Amino acid sequence: MTTCSNHGDPKANPALLEVLVRQILQLVPINQLSWPDSHILRKIGNQHYIWQKCFQTDTTSITPSLRYRYGVLKMLIRRIESAIVDPEEDEISDELISALSDLMGQNMPSETEAAQQRSTVVYACASADQPIDETNSIRLLESRNVISGSGTTGLRTWEAALHLGEYLLSTPPAQTWVCDKIILELGAGTGLLSMLCARPLRAKAVLCTDGSEEVTNAVKENLGLNPGMQLVEASTLMWGCDVEDPSLAARVGERKVDTVIGADVTYDTSVIPLLVATIANVFRIWREADVLIAATIRNDHTFKAFEDACGKSTSLTMYSHTISIIQSSLSKTSLDFSIRRRCRYE
Repeated sequence: MTTCSNHGDPKANPALLEVLVRQILQLVPINQLSWPDSHILRKIGNQHYIWQKCFQTDTTSITPSLRYRYGVLKMLIRRIESAIVDPEEDEISDELISALSDLMGQNMPSETEAAQQRSTVVYACASADQPIDETNSIRLLESRNVISGSGTTGLRTWEAALHLGEYLLSTPPAQTWVCDKIILELGAGTGLLSMLCARPLRAKAVLCTDGSEEVTNAVKENLGLNPGMQLVEASTLMWGCDVEDPSLAARVGERKVDTVIGADVTYDTSVIPLLVATIANVFRIWREADVLIAATIRNDHTFKAFEDACGKSTSLTMYSHTISIIQSSLSKTSLDFSIRRRCRYE
């Protein structure tokens, strides 16, 4: 077996190889990974590139969780073994074998323990023909397998945030809502959208809010993992405060909010009236603001409750748009989501 230390030029790697690297860094479930063809995997330079980006020990700050890395490496090596045509010419990288051996020697957490741990998740913000680095990606600490912790769902990034982020990144007309604008995010969760607005979408300023102090503190930690986030301010904001309470204005100061965003914030019918009251409060303070709400339609009844609540508000009118996201760089698959509802004051 040969260690390849002078190969793996990302410009020479097929797009499918870059997709696999991005999926591993994004902790896509192992049984859903998109594996390149055998002739790609058996090239020693490509094996080095995967190791360098995903498993190199001196880059542990951007590597996935221990159990996940172990599972991916086992599957990767198994696939490389199956891809070998000529044992005299085709080899498995010593780097990958060594990485697997190191992991086998560590104290592996149980599946239950691993599910509760926070892991580094890296989201790419560029097309697959560009190698991923800290300038075109967002790095977050997430509890990927925790649906609700301490009464909150904000410890992981949900699908609608990925698709709204991809829509804003890939649609130049939509970028006018963000570029050089002041952004307010409601129910920010991990803060991915706020960070995308700050970089690379070049917002003037971003107020990243969530109703959970635990989530807000986690966002502040995530901001510290990414360069160029000085324009993002993380703050706790409870929905449904007295609509006459100028708390929103106080947080923004003399600045005018141009665009409000929210993703996967309509999943619970019990909080929808509070969400709509907050949106109405936004319009009372900043009459010309745009509000973009992204939703994964898991339950038609739940989202209809949001639409109905907006319809009952004397200050909100809904303009409905269905966006199809294809080959998203932020999300794993190509799915059709109804992801944007635009509210305006009337």
